[in-house]
Amino acid sequence: MAEAREKPFSTSLTAEVGARVKTIANSENRSFANVIESAVKVFTLLPKDVRDVLVDAAGDEGVGRKLLKELARGMMYQVAVRRLDAAAEAAALHLRVEPEADDYDDAVVESRR
Repeated sequence: MAEAREKPFSTSLTAEVGARVKTIANSENRSFANVIESAVKVFTLLPKDVRDVLVDAAGDEGVGRKLLKELARGMMYQVAVRRLDAAAEAAALHLRVEPEADDYDDAVVESRR
């Protein structure tokens, strides 16, 4: 069943933020409203202290943008590690490792007979 939509909110964006939203919407083939909805959805799920850090960093033109890029890179690294671990676990379920006879020394081969 489709989720009922609330009456839309009106928002005011600075020209700079509006341009960034428009750029994202165009590059991801999404609507302006969808980009804003996604941003609000994600932002409101974060704890307040994290939101405060992100807002402070976004307000600082020099250091803040660099900090946000570093945080984003760290988050993407963590996501990649989790995905790699999940893929390795899934692959391990399908792997069957058979030891090669050449890998055994004579004592091991003798005792297995």
